[in-house]
Amino acid sequence: MTEGEMRRDHYKLFSEGQIGPLTLPNRLVRSATWDPSILGPRRMSEDVLAVYRRVAEGGSGLIITGDVSVVPPGLLDQDEPVIPPDLYEQVRIEGYDRLVETVCRAAPGARMVAQISADYPGVAPSDIPSPWSHERPRPLTTAQVRAIVLCLAEVIAARQAEGFDGVQFHAAHGGLLSRFLSPYSNRRQDEYGGTTRNRAHIIREAVDRARQRVGDFPILIKMNGTDYVEGGIDLDNLPELAREIQRADVDAVEISGGMWECLLQSKQTLGFRPVPAPESHTLRRAAGPRYPDPPRRRQPGRGAAGGHLGRGQGGFHLAVPAPDP
Repeated sequence: MTEGEMRRDHYKLFSEGQIGPLTLPNRLVRSATWDPSILGPRRMSEDVLAVYRRVAEGGSGLIITGDVSVVPPGLLDQDEPVIPPDLYEQVRIEGYDRLVETVCRAAPGARMVAQISADYPGVAPSDIPSPWSHERPRPLTTAQVRAIVLCLAEVIAARQAEGFDGVQFHAAHGGLLSRFLSPYSNRRQDEYGGTTRNRAHIIREAVDRARQRVGDFPILIKMNGTDYVEGGIDLDNLPELAREIQRADVDAVEISGGMWECLLQSKQTLGFRPVPAPESHTLRRAAGPRYPDPPRRRQPGRGAAGGHLGRGQGGFHLAVPAPDP
């Protein structure tokens, strides 16, 4: 080794990692980015496959896909939803399993985790007005929440069958699962709201249902460490919520931050500039927003936890331990 060169053999970052039963070749994790270009046509594209191929070639031990909602169109328009027998066919992305094949060919040791969400237009845990239109969403009935749980379990089993190494709930950034976890957006008085334990009940129930079908298949969650909104998740109440998530039998937790309401606050209030972050899209050629468009400012905004705020998903910072002496 010449002078000035540094060996990295002793860095734990490049040693094997473990998430539940899943062994990772290293501790580099590529956090999810939104893949809008495949959501509209419901079809995998060569451009998206090329992005994941390059990520795998770059050496990430774990790659997490962009989220795909598990709830089929029309299901939550029913007061008493009936899960269709072809549920997965209604929500699947044609050729989605090619992601696994593409990554395995590029980097045989890399692991693939599929991110899933429960986003559905016009509904929420409670009727907290939209920060953009000020319209109130329709609160989900208890029966509708239970239908979401069944959808989550069904798609987790399907992802296992497709060859993914695990799944991750997208429960951050103000999506539907995020709004169940947050005391700011969840004002329910049934089994899915009120106490911290009840707010986490949808996750616990979904994991329980899924475990009956997939065993110890790795199930991860991405959630906010802080919502950056008054009355939401913050660093004071996070430990209690984290304990409830741990009791839900998830295998790993990724911490991010921010809700859509952040985009209405000032830099002085938040301590950082809250703007949409197109860098957190897998591709910028979007098929159309899934949420109402915020003001079209394009500078990147970062939260204190390293997560981007806005339409895309955020990453997180990896701490690189010093070499062993």
